[in-house]
Amino acid sequence: MTEKNFEYKSIRIKASEGCMVTQRLIDLSLDRESIEGWELFTIFTHSCYNSDSCLVAIFKREARI
Repeated sequence: MTEKNFEYKSIRIKASEGCMVTQRLIDLSLDRESIEGWELFTIFTHSCYNSDSCLVAIFKREARI
């Protein structure tokens, strides 16, 4: 049995006014990445000093060699 190798990618989704707007941005981002074979691995909130909050989404897919 061969071991699978994965590659990972992260994107930031800027938090916006209102939950429904943020949800739509998340949906669009997930749809866009899935077209290229990326699968959502995890998503979490993040904020930096002097910066707005955002969501960071980590995607993975089988490595394309």
